[in-house]
Amino acid sequence: MRAKMLPEGDANRNTKMMMQYAHRVPSKRRLGTIRATTPLGETFLVDLLRDDATNAYFVRLRYAAAANDAPAAAFFPFRCLSAADVPTDATTADGVICPFDDFARFVESSSGTSAAGAACYLDEETRKKFGCSVEGAAPSPECARYRAMCPAQACPGGQVYDVRDDSCKPRVVLSDVISNGAGVAVGIAAVVLGFLLSLFLMHLCPMLCLTKGASEMHGDCPGDVEVSAVPRQ
Repeated sequence: MRAKMLPEGDANRNTKMMMQYAHRVPSKRRLGTIRATTPLGETFLVDLLRDDATNAYFVRLRYAAAANDAPAAAFFPFRCLSAADVPTDATTADGVICPFDDFARFVESSSGTSAAGAACYLDEETRKKFGCSVEGAAPSPECARYRAMCPAQACPGGQVYDVRDDSCKPRVVLSDVISNGAGVAVGIAAVVLGFLLSLFLMHLCPMLCLTKGASEMHGDCPGDVEVSAVPRQ
């Protein structure tokens, strides 16, 4: 529904008219014993509407139930309820009109409470069947697929998913070093001292080279020859 509200040029805009279709066929109909009757089916339609005057969005909920007897009139049991618990009775000839925010709030209120999300949530029975809460390689093909799709939830506590071999391995955290205040202070001091020393050497080396070059240009005597030992003319 939210995807339909995106601009026309947005790649995430949904242009499909039918979001989901489900049909339940009775076993008698499948066996062909009562071919003259209509299969039991239910249809839910949600239309997105916009008020041209206010640009406000609404949804129109429509529901139809087909009986096994003669064609029956559609029965619509829905009612809109605002955030203040005030019912909305706005209807059209073929459905109930609800403000979009109220409809979105209703949908979000029925969402799951697990932090894993709908795609990665596993009930206890399925989790035991997969057996993913072990260290090392995946014990079953189902676990391997689950680890590849949901690596954050597939490994036991204190372990991480290794994409190289699809296994769970212990997470190494140097908590003792990080929590040691004295060690951190010494490390920072060593880094600062090394930086200052490098600056000092960078300034000292050019000065030594310039001094040596000037001495060679002026013809200074080698350090191991005494001036007094040179005979004068």
